[in-house]
Amino acid sequence: MASFIAEQDGDWTTPATWGEATEYPGKSQDDDTSDIRGFDVTYNLGSSGRTTYRLGKITASASNTKLIFSSTQYTYLWIRGDTTCAVDIYNGGIVELASESSPLSSDYTCTIEIDQATDSSGSIFYCGNSGVPSIFGMVKTLSGFSSNAITADTSSSFTMSSVPSDWAVDDELVIQDTADSYSVNENEEVLITSISGTTVNFSGNGAGDNAEFSHLSGAIILNLTRNVKIIATSTSTRADRGFYAENSSADLRYIDFNGCTYQDHGGAWAFSTQDGTGRSVYIEGCVTRNQSDGCYMQGSGHKKYHKIIVYNNADKGIDGANDWGVVELTDSFIVGNNSYGFSGDNRGTLYENNNYYWNNQYAINISGNLLSVGSCFFGHSQAAIRTGSSRAVIEGGVFGESPAGTQKNLSSIKCRYAASICNDCKFSDTTPFQEENIDGEIIYSSNHNQVAGALLIQYSISDETVETDTTLYRTTSPSIKLVPARYGNFVVYKIPVKCVASTALSIAIQGKKSSTTIWKEPKAVLSGCGLSDSGEWDTNDTNWNSLTLSGTPTRSGMAMIIVTAYSEQFNIDDIVIS
Repeated sequence: MASFIAEQDGDWTTPATWGEATEYPGKSQDDDTSDIRGFDVTYNLGSSGRTTYRLGKITASASNTKLIFSSTQYTYLWIRGDTTCAVDIYNGGIVELASESSPLSSDYTCTIEIDQATDSSGSIFYCGNSGVPSIFGMVKTLSGFSSNAITADTSSSFTMSSVPSDWAVDDELVIQDTADSYSVNENEEVLITSISGTTVNFSGNGAGDNAEFSHLSGAIILNLTRNVKIIATSTSTRADRGFYAENSSADLRYIDFNGCTYQDHGGAWAFSTQDGTGRSVYIEGCVTRNQSDGCYMQGSGHKKYHKIIVYNNADKGIDGANDWGVVELTDSFIVGNNSYGFSGDNRGTLYENNNYYWNNQYAINISGNLLSVGSCFFGHSQAAIRTGSSRAVIEGGVFGESPAGTQKNLSSIKCRYAASICNDCKFSDTTPFQEENIDGEIIYSSNHNQVAGALLIQYSISDETVETDTTLYRTTSPSIKLVPARYGNFVVYKIPVKCVASTALSIAIQGKKSSTTIWKEPKAVLSGCGLSDSGEWDTNDTNWNSLTLSGTPTRSGMAMIIVTAYSEQFNIDDIVIS
């Protein structure tokens, strides 16, 4: 091995860049190290396959320094890992490939292969003290849907309404497991062999090189292929992290991180942005698969993950432990990870329009605040969402159902300590929510979707319960049954209501008493956003009777309808908000 120091701007393979007459790093031997401090060096070594010689550590550690990967050819960086990092970018140094407006052409690939002698705590790329990674692979359409059923040991193709124009021969695909069972994972990887019109032909791993499992029409098809690849030479000796950004910003797009990290708190993207001021991480279109954790993040910076695929990681898909920053996860697929899809203590999180399926225990296991909007959860062996000490709000979620049909979770939500509010959600699961008996409360949507077993709230003292009732209802099964455990106790059921300032509200609730001689009449209260109205079901019969609450909010926000039943069973149904 030899040590090289850049002496001018230039191409990697130009000896004069390094002050040499004939040599450059990696030309004639393994493990050459290089320091490009103070210059811009364009990496142009390699072809569509691995280079002949492995490189040693690369350092770029000054504000006027760039390691630039060529965007006009194939490049291949085969680099030795060590206990610190393979590529060290800090003190304002920059590593870049292409740009947002002109990403790496689909005609080329850029491959970075880490060759570890032993498992270590090192990183492939370390970006510290304002070091900035900026890498732009070609945009790839993440997903599509099959229009036909796929049969095990027979099918070697599927149809789509239209095949994405950026899908190509040799692309790796994942076909969604469509079995209605959370105990078996039948997601499978296949390879595109040809595309003819709307038909995608593939080679699988079943009998005769066909599909291994059967899949229903409407199965989600994910594309894992990217033309920027970060991989490991060995699956038994790997780095701790792929990209590790500490007190740095990052912009990484359409990269495939495949099997390059190994430790529990490793990950393809490991971000510890303790100084949140001006620090931001943006990840778009990337794949993290076959790691231990797909991603690990903590710190106070703003981290946004958009259109990513987190697939088949040995432990967590995303580990957000001790994250005091804001995390956004949007339009993404969290699939087939061996424990949780997302786990963490995030203090501010927004999950929007994501698909979580067949993560071995939970889609989301979180102790911090959570806002989930418009996401799908199915095929989880414990629960779709498990909440902890902070509030979770789930807007427009779909539980237990995929585009291919019913795909149950063992349960929809496990709630601990604090409130979980489900607004305008759909529940196809037949199993109830769970409270874990730790003072949590689950608040169902004002849009009761008449699904048996979709428990609305478990908020009471001692053994009081709220549950769905399939035998007693007003129009369509089921109704909501509030059951105090004994005389003198009560049960509370809460309904969140969206308010718009100066727009009048009227809420009609049908109620049915089980007895005309009770200690205290069932009661409903409307409160919040300047609203204040209440009423009792004080009828002398056990028929269905309507109670109306109304008012005009003075400010926009979320008000609450609170229904309280005392001593005896009380049913409510057909809640109409207008």
